Amino acid sequence: MTEKIKVCHREELELDTRKVISVESGKEIGVFNVGGEYYAVENACPHRGGPVCNGQIQKEIRAEWRGPGNRIEETISSIPTIACPWHGWEFKLETGEHIGDSQIYVKTYEVVVEDDNVYVIC
Repeated sequence: MTEKIKVCHREELELDTRKVISVESGKEIGVFNVGGEYYAVENACPHRGGPVCNGQIQKEIRAEWRGPGNRIEETISSIPTIACPWHGWEFKLETGEHIGDSQIYVKTYEVVVEDDNVYVIC
């Protein structure tokens, strides 16, 4: 059964900010406004349970090895990521997928805005 939980009024979650909420199940969920897009992830890193939602938000760095004698070509994508402050494990905010290992992820949640209120769907 899904539940719609009110996080805050839209104005309280300003551009490029976050809010961590506790839900009845005892979990914490971080809700983010990154560049005007809303994301929500569980605040528990799968590595050691660290508070991943307190980490640094940045754009994903992609790298391609061009072969012997060539430098690795790096680009910065538009995909927002968050890095756990304990050990640096990094995850895509939209999907929860770990950067570098698609078998590891943090749980993500849908975020909706209705009547100027931000909700997370659990």
